[in-house]
Amino acid sequence: MRRLVCLPLAAVLLTACADMAEHDYRQHFPTATTSRTAVAVVARPEAGSALPTADAAALAELGREHLRRGAGPASVTVASDDTDEAKAAAKAFGDMVAQGLDLPPGKVVVKLAVGSAQQPGSALVEVPVWVAELPACGDFKWQPTADWSNRTTSNFGCATQRNIGQMVQDPADLARARDAGGRDANRSTDILEKYRKGASTGSVKEDTSGSTMSGLGK
Repeated sequence: MRRLVCLPLAAVLLTACADMAEHDYRQHFPTATTSRTAVAVVARPEAGSALPTADAAALAELGREHLRRGAGPASVTVASDDTDEAKAAAKAFGDMVAQGLDLPPGKVVVKLAVGSAQQPGSALVEVPVWVAELPACGDFKWQPTADWSNRTTSNFGCATQRNIGQMVQDPADLARARDAGGRDANRSTDILEKYRKGASTGSVKEDTSGSTMSGLGK
């Protein structure tokens, strides 16, 4: 008899789980995160000249995008001929472009492309960034009318998922959590415990009454 009671109960639980999954808008309208590469081509200025204003502005914008949602190190590839003089000039130009990105050390790599199909004297800037792939709303297979099954409409939650994907600063946050930061957890726990007990939550002040500037040299 016990087995006969458990089997229908298990069937009811499985049905309930299936209904929950069907009505979970996060599964019905998932927001995926993927990596794409922002690309820019910068021409080498005349010897001794700085980068044109438009190129400098474009590099600065790419640098800001990398700091905001970078998915890996940026790269600057400069085309060069196979001579020492050409390589030195290409390396100097690549360093100039890398400085225009204004990224922390280790976040940009300068490479030389000798004998490539890339236009000589040009720099190919590639910045990998995270992007959110938003769900497409507008599914009207379930009309928003009275329904005896009490299920949600076919568009339920789609706008919420799209808004989250459009507002998130770093789309990678949708796929993984950031490293812990901010206040120390042990200190936070200590403050909360003191607050619950009605004790002072401030730090203990040091007794500096016996210290003076003249006394430090004695």
